[in-house]
Amino acid sequence: MRSSLIVRLARETKRWTPFSDVLLSGSTWYTGTASKQREARYRSNLLLAENPSAQTQFNLIPFERNRVNVPHRYNSGSIIKRSLITAFLAIAMASAQGVQGRHPVYDPISQDEIVADTAFPPRGTEVSFESDGVKLYGLVLSAQGKGLHPTVLYARGFPDTTGSNDILRVLQRAGYNVMFFNYRGTSSMGGVFSMQHSFEDLRAALSFLRQENSAKTMGIDPSNVILYGYSWGGPIALRLAAEDPAVKDLILQDPSDLRTYSSMTPQALAEEEADGASLVVPTTTTKQVIDGIMAHAPDWDPVHYVDGLSGKNVLVAWASSGSSNQVAPADSLATLLGPRSRFTSMIFNTDHGFTDKRIALTREYLGWLRSKAPARARPSQPN
Repeated sequence: MRSSLIVRLARETKRWTPFSDVLLSGSTWYTGTASKQREARYRSNLLLAENPSAQTQFNLIPFERNRVNVPHRYNSGSIIKRSLITAFLAIAMASAQGVQGRHPVYDPISQDEIVADTAFPPRGTEVSFESDGVKLYGLVLSAQGKGLHPTVLYARGFPDTTGSNDILRVLQRAGYNVMFFNYRGTSSMGGVFSMQHSFEDLRAALSFLRQENSAKTMGIDPSNVILYGYSWGGPIALRLAAEDPAVKDLILQDPSDLRTYSSMTPQALAEEEADGASLVVPTTTTKQVIDGIMAHAPDWDPVHYVDGLSGKNVLVAWASSGSSNQVAPADSLATLLGPRSRFTSMIFNTDHGFTDKRIALTREYLGWLRSKAPARARPSQPN
């Protein structure tokens, strides 16, 4: 419903009468006894009042129906002339809104994608690859358009049944390829889940994306893969980004700091381990996973490999009410990564799943990605 506005007319006008409605379209004009100059100003303001952007330039107040005073007399002989002036002003105002008004900017967060390239439309491809002899399955979402696109490789949390699918779909619409998969020992995959196995699985997925066939069939740019880790997927993405010189960009979403288990009191550790098994991860228990982490604690301490992140782009999004105390790890990572990498950190007032901040979080990711790894396809190599 359009919100109508009316300007405060000059108090010098001599004769006014109540009027039930006012059409600001210019089809009817009231002249009153004001001077021609003031009258023209009234008419221009009435027209501009229809444009919300004019509110900051003119003295506008909310218009309430049935509570508007308008001049009592009108000059019918000037209606046509004033209507033409009104039309001219409307055209000029529309032109002043610029090219954006004629060609709206596409927003992949709130709008469905328009398939402009029917030869290379957006698509999803089921994939499989091996990690230490175990076959794993995943999905690659390819952005539309010919050529090789930057690709986001997603590292799930524990357990992470949704895979941040809403965010990943937006990235696909924005021109990025996306891959996500299931770790071994989860969601009917073979093998046993552990943090070390998950790290090896992520490394195997990265190698899969860099294969020549992945570029040919799915438009993967092997030289431009961005790692994105959520929760327990954060530390494995961080470690892989540090160990792989070709990875230049890293997103961490409320990442778990696995060093905290070593400093927990026995009671706190027992409560953490009491979570038991997950339906998504039937091959192990939380206690077994934590025991494995603590048995290889140096592997999960960024102090030992943080130099590998020197010069890389790192974005960390923290949740103020995460599943564990995340504020101290945020400070710790800032201290470690800040002097070495191009480090960006932000804290959202939300829970670990960013339940009520999904759109805000996605906008931050997309803006950051566009500034660090623009979604421009590069030509593929000739066969």
